[in-house]
Amino acid sequence: MSTKHNNIFLVFIAIIVFIVGGFIFWKYKSNKKLTPPPASSGLEQTVASSVTQGVLPSLNNSLTPLQNQPNLNPIQTANPFTTIKTNPFK
Repeated sequence: MSTKHNNIFLVFIAIIVFIVGGFIFWKYKSNKKLTPPPASSGLEQTVASSVTQGVLPSLNNSLTPLQNQPNLNPIQTANPFTTIKTNPFK
């Protein structure tokens, strides 16, 4: 009977230690400040622009893929009698 109580007590202590350790780890990680990357030099920007020059197609706003999209909304065409106005109480 004594070993059963000892095992339950040890498991309880292990869970408490795990929770406290996780909380401390979480607090340590959340307090760590992220440093911004160093500013890129002008040479890197010129090399990047010269490498991609002529490789990528020019972006044209008039060539959107949804420009000629068909009307697929069934709600707009569900009632063919939308122009007829009837009042049953007149």
